[in-house]
Amino acid sequence: EVEGWPRAGKMKPFIQASGEDILGHQASPPPLMSPAAKLLDSRFESELVACEAELINVFRGADGTTFELRDGPVVFRGWLDLSVGLPPDFKPGSKLRVSGIAQITSIGAFSPLQEEDKLLLRLRAPADLVLLKMPPWWTPQRVTGIFSAILSATLILMAGIYQRGRTKRKRK
Repeated sequence: EVEGWPRAGKMKPFIQASGEDILGHQASPPPLMSPAAKLLDSRFESELVACEAELINVFRGADGTTFELRDGPVVFRGWLDLSVGLPPDFKPGSKLRVSGIAQITSIGAFSPLQEEDKLLLRLRAPADLVLLKMPPWWTPQRVTGIFSAILSATLILMAGIYQRGRTKRKRK
């Protein structure tokens, strides 16, 4: 039970609470599962949502951790407050299921029917990040390193064969 005053939010109204009473405990409702492109609709503002995405990068700050994520063409962020716990150490390229409270913003003028262009998922706990698939072993850095090693070994081998041939020609 919440007491407070209604306020206009960026996308939806909210209650600025002056007090609350816990009347009981129940399991949290499941998040609404959807691709990130559909979550950009203003109807999902302040809703508990989830999507599957590839981890691009992780930024650790003094107050929390930001996850840069990609679901198809949509790049968005997830944010975990440091006060709720430390996130697991995922590697870029990992496939994750991310759930959190959607915060949608736009740089354009507000229209009730417009699709917004920025999505932030505010994670409630480290458990809101679930590893679905490890990143592939064949990263661009590893492929480049292996190719460089093979090329270097081939050049050294060819230089040795060439040097051996020159030495044999000199003896004759």
